[in-house]
This record gives sequence, structure tokens and C-alpha cells, in this order.
Amino acid sequence: MIRLVVLFAVLASPVHALSCVRPDAVRLFEAVRKGPEPYVLIRGRLSVDGPVALPDPDRKEPARTVVRVEGMGLNRQGFAAPVSRDVVLELNCVSVWCAFPPRDGELIMALRVEGDMRVLAVDACGGGVVPWAEDQERRLLECASGGDCKTADGF
Repeated sequence: MIRLVVLFAVLASPVHALSCVRPDAVRLFEAVRKGPEPYVLIRGRLSVDGPVALPDPDRKEPARTVVRVEGMGLNRQGFAAPVSRDVVLELNCVSVWCAFPPRDGELIMALRVEGDMRVLAVDACGGGVVPWAEDQERRLLECASGGDCKTADGF
């Protein structure tokens, strides 16, 4: 009986309230392709020239910081369009869990188009960013060209 009470206490805790799906480039591509807002996909790196504003879980609005994206945009030839521009990094919270800036290294990013500005929205589960890996890019390009759209976990 004690084990059952402990199990329910653990399952009811905030630790289990946020369940993130592993980031996947095909899942990201499918989400933005089917969404109502326009997006551009970029393979590249972020650079920051100062402090990044972090979100506050007690406030509803995201924290926004202008960052630089250097990389290649997705077009009919793959990631073949050079990109070098400022974008807004938007860090959001999901309940008490908040996003941190993406890690250093190459990324696959979905940038929301807002007029002349591009926005990279990141939440506690990743949002519009997936760490780059050769397999991630290969599967995304296959999907984008009308081929198989399976994620790494097969869904």
C-alpha cells in the first residue's frame, strides 16, 4: 500500500507534468508545413552579441532577444540558399518550465515570418530548433522533396 501511495505521489509531481517528444527535423518540418503561419527553415548557427533575455514563468509573455543566424535556407535544391541575418530569439515557458537559448553548434531552425522579421520560438521542449545531425538533415530533405516523412522514432 505504501508503494502505491509513493507511486501516485511521484506521478502527480510537476516532474511528470511536462513530457517532451525527442526533437526531430521531420516532425519540425511537418509541424510548420501544416501550420497556418509562414516559416522558413535554416540549417546554421546562432551568434549572440550580449546577454540573452530569459523568460519568467510567472509572466505570460516570452523573452525576446535579437541574435544573428548564419547558415543555409531550405529551397528546392536542399539547404542551398545562403542566409545571414538578424532574427528574434523568442524564449517561452510551458507552465513552470522555461526555454534556454539553444546550445552552441549547428542547428536546424524553423523561423516564423513576421513581416520583415524572422522569429525563432523556443520552448522548454525545443520548439523551433533541432540539433543538426546528418541523419536529421537527410530525412528532412527526403520528406521535403515528396519522399518518406518518418521521424527517427518511426512516427
